[in-house]
Order: sequence, then structure tokens, then C-alpha cells
Amino acid sequence: MSAHAAAEPTRKARELAEHLKQAIGDYRMRDAKVTDQDVQMAIKLLQTSSANELRVALAIIAACVGAFVTVGLGIAASKGRLGGGASSPIIWVSIGLAITGTVLGVILGRRSE
Repeated sequence: MSAHAAAEPTRKARELAEHLKQAIGDYRMRDAKVTDQDVQMAIKLLQTSSANELRVALAIIAACVGAFVTVGLGIAASKGRLGGGASSPIIWVSIGLAITGTVLGVILGRRSE
């Protein structure tokens, strides 16, 4: 398959384009002041929503991983399996980093909404 063939729109994409064209035409019938720039901005808003959804998904994943790492390190530390004893500084640094990752994930997720 050539690169040119891969760039051709699918049947569903063409159908969607026709529906969008009809919807824009109907909207312009109701509001004659809609400009091409308004249409372009609306399409850009639709395109960026998927980027925001990806950012939210990544933030949720980061928060979950951070929480699991924190719990796992806490359990390992309490049983003395890390660093030879429960008072090892590497444990507390690791737990601190895991908590920081969790908090950052939550913050990024909320900023994306």
C-alpha cells in the first residue's frame, strides 16, 4: 500500500464530512453572521478535545501507578524488605517520590478538565 493510498479518506470520513457540511449549512441558515473563521475555530476545538482526553488518561494512569508504588513500598518497608531495615532513607525517598507522582497526576488530570 502506498503512502498516497493511506492518506485517502475512508467512506465513514467522507460521510461524516457531508454531515458536518450539512450541519454547518443549517447553522448558517439560522445565524448568517457565522464566518469561515468561526467554523475553523469550532473544528479546532473538536480536534483538541481528543488531546485533552489523552492528557486526562495519562494523568489517571500516573496517579494509579503512583498510588500502587506508594502502597507497595509502604508494605515492603513495614516488613523490612527494603534497605535492610524499616528505617532506611531510600524507603522514605521512594515513598515521597511516589506520592509526588500521584499528586502530579491528579493535578494534571484536573487541569485538563
